[in-house]
Amino acid sequence: MKHNTLFLLNLFIFFFAFVIKINAQEYTTDANTVLLLHMNETSGNSVSDASEFGNNGTATGTTIINGKFGKGRSFNGTTDGVTIANSPSLQITNNLTLECWINASSFNAGTIISKGTTHYRTYAIYLASDQRGLIFEYSTGGVEGEDISSNVSVQLGEWTHIAVTWTSGLVKFYVNGNLVNSVQANSTTLLTDQENLYIGSTSSGPHFDGAIDEVRISNKARQLNEFNVNDDLVAYYPFNGNANDESGNGNNGTVEGATLTTDRFGNANSAYYFNGSNNFINCGHNPSLQLTNAVSISAWVKTPGGPQIGSYIIGKVAYNQPSYEYSLEFEYPVPGLKADAGGENYDELTTNFLPADSQWYHITATWEYPGLFKVYKNGELLNSMITTSAIEPTDEDVAIGCVRARTDEYFARYFLGMIDDIRIYNRAITLAEIDSLYHEGGYDPSLVAYYPFNGNANDESDYGNNGTVNGATLTTDRFGNANSAYSFNGSNNFINCGHNTSLQLTNAVTISAWFKTPEGPKIGSYIIGKVAYDQPSYEYSLEFELPVPGLKADVGGENYDELTTNFLPTDSQWYHVAVTWEYPGLFKIYKNGELLNSMATTSAIEPTNEDVAIGCVRARTDEYFARYFLGMIDDIRIYNRALSASEIDSLYVLPPDVPPQPQDTVKFRTFKQTVRDFTQKTVKLQYKRGQLKSQPNIMTAVENVFAKQVSKSRFPKGRTFLGIQRLDSAKYYAWIDLKKASDLAKGFTNEHTGQAYPLDYLRNPAKGTKKKLNKAVKFTSSLNNPAIAEGMLFKLNILASDSGITPQGFGNLTLDTTIILAGRNLKGTTMYQIANYFDSIMTFWGKFGIDSTGDYVNLGAFVQSVLKPINEGFYDSLNTTATISNRNYTVDSVKIAAKNIYAVTLKGIKTASDIHVVKYVSGTKEENHFSEAKPFTPNSFALHQNYPNPFNPTTTIRFSIPVGAIHESPLQTTLKIYNVLGQEVATLLNNETMEEGEHEIQFDASGIVSGMYFYRLTAGSFVETRKMLLLK
Repeated sequence: MKHNTLFLLNLFIFFFAFVIKINAQEYTTDANTVLLLHMNETSGNSVSDASEFGNNGTATGTTIINGKFGKGRSFNGTTDGVTIANSPSLQITNNLTLECWINASSFNAGTIISKGTTHYRTYAIYLASDQRGLIFEYSTGGVEGEDISSNVSVQLGEWTHIAVTWTSGLVKFYVNGNLVNSVQANSTTLLTDQENLYIGSTSSGPHFDGAIDEVRISNKARQLNEFNVNDDLVAYYPFNGNANDESGNGNNGTVEGATLTTDRFGNANSAYYFNGSNNFINCGHNPSLQLTNAVSISAWVKTPGGPQIGSYIIGKVAYNQPSYEYSLEFEYPVPGLKADAGGENYDELTTNFLPADSQWYHITATWEYPGLFKVYKNGELLNSMITTSAIEPTDEDVAIGCVRARTDEYFARYFLGMIDDIRIYNRAITLAEIDSLYHEGGYDPSLVAYYPFNGNANDESDYGNNGTVNGATLTTDRFGNANSAYSFNGSNNFINCGHNTSLQLTNAVTISAWFKTPEGPKIGSYIIGKVAYDQPSYEYSLEFELPVPGLKADVGGENYDELTTNFLPTDSQWYHVAVTWEYPGLFKIYKNGELLNSMATTSAIEPTNEDVAIGCVRARTDEYFARYFLGMIDDIRIYNRALSASEIDSLYVLPPDVPPQPQDTVKFRTFKQTVRDFTQKTVKLQYKRGQLKSQPNIMTAVENVFAKQVSKSRFPKGRTFLGIQRLDSAKYYAWIDLKKASDLAKGFTNEHTGQAYPLDYLRNPAKGTKKKLNKAVKFTSSLNNPAIAEGMLFKLNILASDSGITPQGFGNLTLDTTIILAGRNLKGTTMYQIANYFDSIMTFWGKFGIDSTGDYVNLGAFVQSVLKPINEGFYDSLNTTATISNRNYTVDSVKIAAKNIYAVTLKGIKTASDIHVVKYVSGTKEENHFSEAKPFTPNSFALHQNYPNPFNPTTTIRFSIPVGAIHESPLQTTLKIYNVLGQEVATLLNNETMEEGEHEIQFDASGIVSGMYFYRLTAGSFVETRKMLLLK
């Protein structure tokens, strides 16, 4: 059957490979970059910071070398290092990314990046001496910090991109763009200190042994698409109806006789068939294909009758010149799959792989000189050798389906069978990358059972392990879809999934499941089990059990492995749990993508004919110790391999990297525009004998928000506050001419009872006249404009939540009232989206073509019925006289110690359900906060995230066409929807003429199945693609 559901696991891989792939290059700075060291100096000890903060470093020792990009620095492992003086920009308490390229020479316990010294690191990343890979260390305030391991070792002697992110204590490790581990720390906030930042060492060691390049530190947790991971793809032939190169390098193929056929997913005209006698594809010999020191070739092949010995999948071979170049073929002497690469005396790497089962196989060859030559089948290494000579490039063409692209070639070695998805790289790709290519697009034969419970207990893998329901009843799943999960009564309900051969595993297994226990789980209850008590094998199970008590997993033979945790939920929430086991290897257990425990495995499984049971330990109605489960279960998956941490994370987040969502139990807090609040001076907190000498006020907290964004002494051009850059140009915002937080108070000295009006025109309420702005204006009490006052305060409240001054998650709340502003109904949009849209309206009012009396009435109504009620809804004045435990604020003593005299955190007082205009919606996600988004300008196109997302069955797609985009001729616009296989499923706009401004298109997905889709906007030369998730 078609893999219509399996793409969910590998969606992350597919999306970044095809939609937003970023070729490796030097980073450029953005608003979140606080340090960027290109290390491109050619001499001296100075190391320049390319960010706006000027965090320049001084090198001690180090050798300037050719780096990953341009120059880099080599560290000797004993004395070398780079020191960067402490600065406020490096004192990050949350939302952190550390990343760089390293080329390690040894597994010394070497510091890569460290804020602070060995015994007091605020945050640090270093290489473990015991090959546990990367270690992230953060300070807990004691003598020693807490260490968190990636548990994945890096390769010595090759450039590797590493990154660590921190978000409220969630630590994620990335190696070469792959998420390798995700762990919840014991703290949610990073401490601050006055220590220096060190690269390659600290003042007391340990020292890094190897090379470092392109160091970047950011005050946000960056996403995968923001890492410039090097794939160096020079040719890519997906054969989507033609032989075009989709790498962007223009190496298009010319088809000679080969015919389009069905690919491995069942898609017509998406692979090529070669007849074995005269068919081939000529891809030319552009400079990008003339490789010298490294090459990787990846391809999918199918040979219905078995391959012809002496037939080539791909070749760039110069027989009559002193160079061989590269090829991948089925050939003697073994016979079997073989690869050749190198110079005149080229390297030959043979295997005995000779498929005879008419299946699709993924094969890869990687070659690097000096280095290794390797050949893989389905991600498995078949053979390797040391390379002996470089390639001497020629003008010989690349041929697919034969050895050389010549119709008169006697020894053409034509291929008989199907070929698809050819890729050529100018480097040796890693095993992790090969594994990603093998599992790309959801083609994962290791998934031996998948139970999405979409109205039944059928197995939607290719293995037919359908379940038989015994008493369990269909119920609502975690997305609110009816009849999409099963409820088990805890006494006699279970599902029997049989014991087909595919379920009889021996050396590896992964179990993934979602569950919910409304009253907390019963101790001694099983989510799933394949357990043979009366035979010399245990097999595998996942349960809540003693001795801890808590979530527990058992896998193995007669003396099976037991892995315990203390996870015992009591909050009636859906949880994702997963177990991976491999012998020999490790046994791991996860909750919501977080590794809870691990151990080394001890014995293999001895398979039996015991059935797999969901909801109890064994699928037997007469079983005394049945251990029945009480609660709901959904999305059960069983694999015959141990999934990686990134794959577990992909199953949990679905779609990837959804940030933690605010719960409806969170009590939020806002500021309110009143004379009392905003005319008081900021109180600088001072202690005497451990007690506050003076109590804080609202302006103390406001100052704290402001201080996080800008210097307290100046607000220079180019800096950003409330999401807006400070510029002289009047086409931006009138409120940005601020120098310090006290300037905010000047705009809140009255209730602004006048008419609401936008900022691209200044009004004179007394005369009823208007004039265009010709310079930025200060936010003062003379502007009697509730729109500017409430709009600014609204954004200040979002920023306060993002900064942790008030409870976090405020920006993710959703508007729960119908309101029309500039023709758009904002009900169902988040606070972030409202802030962004309101910015656009306020700044480009005239460009929207709205300037009537009715439009002003709508603007005023929006301010009075939306912005003001939200700003005031969660408001409560500071209680400075109550006991410490009852005060609605706290003073952070850690920040006080760091000399932040405004360190006031406001406690929440109301939940979203207490305010009639907003609500909490589970799963709401806005990808860009307003403080990170580019401002809406008339000089740029934009394709926005659809809303709602996820959706069922309709959603809205919004895009912007800037002023000036339409000149003499109309702008032709196309908007299409594609599935994950790149197939077009809907055309919403087809070369239609669109006007300047914002546009919204409704998409009705009633006729298509659930899953991830992509929508692509083409407007003139502008092309952008985004993803959306349909959940039915």
